[in-house]
Amino acid sequence: MAKIKPVLRFEEESWTLRNSFVMREIRRCNRNVLLVQLALFAALLYFFIYPFTVKNYISRQAPIDMPTSSVVALTDTSLDTRLPFSTTYENSADYRSNVYLKRVCVSEGRQVRFTLTADEVLPSGIVPVKNDVPMIEIGGISQDKLPEEEASAAKSYVEYVLLRFGDKYLLTKQPVGSETVTLSGMLCYLPGDVLQVAAKASGVAEENFIPVFFDAGGEIFETLKVDLLLWLILFIIWLAFFIPLIRRIADPTRHEAYGKIYIYAGNTEENIRELDRELGGNSCIQSLSKIVTPSWIITRKLFTFDAKMKDRA
Repeated sequence: MAKIKPVLRFEEESWTLRNSFVMREIRRCNRNVLLVQLALFAALLYFFIYPFTVKNYISRQAPIDMPTSSVVALTDTSLDTRLPFSTTYENSADYRSNVYLKRVCVSEGRQVRFTLTADEVLPSGIVPVKNDVPMIEIGGISQDKLPEEEASAAKSYVEYVLLRFGDKYLLTKQPVGSETVTLSGMLCYLPGDVLQVAAKASGVAEENFIPVFFDAGGEIFETLKVDLLLWLILFIIWLAFFIPLIRRIADPTRHEAYGKIYIYAGNTEENIRELDRELGGNSCIQSLSKIVTPSWIITRKLFTFDAKMKDRA
């Protein structure tokens, strides 16, 4: 509901341009926009820059050897670290219900990459389909005997194998063609449906699996350049709005409201003084976002401020 009352107290002898209503409103708008910009930067930092930084650091991290006794002793409670990015790309009902399960891994201090030396590497019987729940190879048919379309769909940069440690088995994703029993990677969460697939495909009982997943495929680090390009683009877009804001804060006369007062009324400082005189009078009509004086119509919003002369609006 609109009210008729003075908006501010006007004193001619102590009036300054800096403390005028217009300049205070310009500072208020700039402050609110700055807070939004800082919130956007915090979001950019949390969702893009920080995950990239951590992923880049880990990609350069030299793996440490994990003894067989430690590997065999791993349980699902060994997953003691949550990273700010997905550690593996498998598609699983567990992951779909809780995406953070993709981000948990085994760590020792700040170390999350390990080198494991198995007794032997065994085929898993799983067709390696990238970014999907591993498909069981039906009837033991080899991939090169599959129809051409199916063979193409089954191609991948990685394959699933079993690392045997005594009578225990560790489901592992490794680069295709790797034949060594020593692999480096990250120990991640093993989804229940992926474990069922692995047990059925390999013929190994589920209880004989070490309940973690060893990702030695390195897929997560293949996107580093794309990740860097993405956050650089977003950062540049953010800067395109942030830099003009800082210039307006440093020099309030750059604000569009200040420029419009000159366009409408000429001598800016004198008209800002006259506006304050009217705002200090008893003829101001004030509502939630508008103020009407004998000569001016003022619009105040959360991020914007505008003052127009009535006969020129």
